Amino acid sequence: MTYAEFVDDLARKVDSLTPRSKAAVFWLLGSGLLIGLEPPDEWTTWFASARKAGYRFVTAGELSPEINSLWTAASAPTDDESSQLLNSAIICLSTPLGIAIDPNLVVGAWVEHAFFPLLQCVSLERSDGVAFPSEDEELDEIFATARFQSAVEFAQGVVMQMAQIPPDPARVNALVRDAGVIAPSGISER
Repeated sequence: MTYAEFVDDLARKVDSLTPRSKAAVFWLLGSGLLIGLEPPDEWTTWFASARKAGYRFVTAGELSPEINSLWTAASAPTDDESSQLLNSAIICLSTPLGIAIDPNLVVGAWVEHAFFPLLQCVSLERSDGVAFPSEDEELDEIFATARFQSAVEFAQGVVMQMAQIPPDPARVNALVRDAGVIAPSGISER
């Protein structure tokens, strides 16, 4: 399987999930990205609030009163110096909010954003530059690395579990322990 095939397949599977399950995938990926991120001061409160509101929707189907303002704030531009990790974490943790507001939101293709920071990190470790989606051969080499495959397996496992059983607090809490494999540092909370 190539990187492009993986992203297409995962996006299709994500879009086939129920709204809460779809939101859980993004919440878990975004939570994993946060493990490797020290957000700028202007985003610290947003991340805490978005993560809490997303969790409420994912685990209980509840809409937090501030969900619309958090969703709107996520579209605020970051500065030109913002990292790929920051932008990807914002996208991943805001997506559950967007799904809560509009359960029919088609977001599967957005899942690729969760992999950009790791792609960038592994690419820089292997060479002097970053592979871009138009550079299929280099992307496929990065995709084949053990480090990237750990993140792939985590994401595929989350999607598979969310397709079988709706998210509940115990399941989400168990899965988030291993979500750090998506972070560029490749760590988990364990």
